[in-house]
Amino acid sequence: MTARALALDLLLAVEAGGRLQPLLSSLVRRYALSPADRAFLTHLAYGVFRRLRYLDHLLKPLLKKPERLPSRVRWALRAGAYEFLEGKPGYARVHPWVEEVKRTHPALAGLVNAVLRRLELKEAPLGVWLSLPDFLLQAWEAFFGEVAFAQAFNQPAPLFVTALGNASSLTLRPGPLPDSFVWEGPVGEKGRTGAQG
Repeated sequence: MTARALALDLLLAVEAGGRLQPLLSSLVRRYALSPADRAFLTHLAYGVFRRLRYLDHLLKPLLKKPERLPSRVRWALRAGAYEFLEGKPGYARVHPWVEEVKRTHPALAGLVNAVLRRLELKEAPLGVWLSLPDFLLQAWEAFFGEVAFAQAFNQPAPLFVTALGNASSLTLRPGPLPDSFVWEGPVGEKGRTGAQG
């Protein structure tokens, strides 16, 4: 089972009412995933839900009736759109999602290929861009006066580590606790990997 197939299972389970973190932990325990695949699965699942409203905004002009698509195909499109937002080149993000859709809905693989290749960034209302519900955006604007801080919610949480030895070879920013640091690990094909603290 690939990390992408597991990601689709996870996204579908959350759509059905499950909670992301317990479901993710259960999948990680059940399958012998490499550390890189675990990191990719986590990064992808959280990223798709963080940007869900904007992802649907990007996909909407390319789909006549997205609500009629099988849920697994729709989540594959959203995940592929998220990798587009992350800046992954087409050759590295389109084919893997097409192959995943072929496993369960081969007749729709061509659609997925065409849509993911035609994605482009679009202007969006602030609530859509931030993937926030309108009622929450309005409440925050009324209380705080502006919501620029909400952009940080679309970014992965930083990883804080504590140096137990010589950390001179690492590039670290000071963290919120004494002797702690923010480690900005590489994010590549398989997502964030690296230190534990």
